[in-house]
Amino acid sequence: MKKINTILTIVLILAVGVLYVLHFTQGSKTSSKAASEGSETSPVVTDATIAYINIDTMLVQMEMYKDLQAGLSGKQKELEGSFGIKYKAFEKNVADLQNKVSKGLVTRAEAEQLNQQLSSDQMQLENLNATYTQQLQEEGIVSNRKVIDYIMEYLKEYNQDKNIKFVFSYAFGGNLLYMDGAYDITSDILTGINAKYLAEKAEKKK
Repeated sequence: MKKINTILTIVLILAVGVLYVLHFTQGSKTSSKAASEGSETSPVVTDATIAYINIDTMLVQMEMYKDLQAGLSGKQKELEGSFGIKYKAFEKNVADLQNKVSKGLVTRAEAEQLNQQLSSDQMQLENLNATYTQQLQEEGIVSNRKVIDYIMEYLKEYNQDKNIKFVFSYAFGGNLLYMDGAYDITSDILTGINAKYLAEKAEKKK
């Protein structure tokens, strides 16, 4: 049981954190590239019918995305704290049983009954971990959809006085491998979308 307990400790405590890192971050290489690309001033397209935005840069510098990431990080810590409390109680019960068995303070029947209870508790912890993992996945997906929807809605406003017919999304390693930088409206979109979001955020606080 001690071996199983050690393995369970490693798997369950790290699972939520690993999932969060894999699912909600863009990767250090992509982020670094996006940040460097975003530092360049993008030209504003006024008469082109095709344009594109660098989505990697958007996710690094978009205020809405930063806020949603902060919220997800807080949720992760909350779930880890809740899980940690339950797991420490489980560890204590395992140690108590091992101590009683080693001192001969329980009969074999009592030990078996307690061991079955611990096995049930272990299964409940595994189910809880799966539930927390799924919860973080779903909230992450919804957050990403909110960001994309916000960008798409802003593009409608942005294009009211322009004649852009298509706006492509460029991401490193994506399907769009090359576009002339003259059609990059990332900087212009970032400036406008951040101003819009921060104004709406301030209005909600009133």
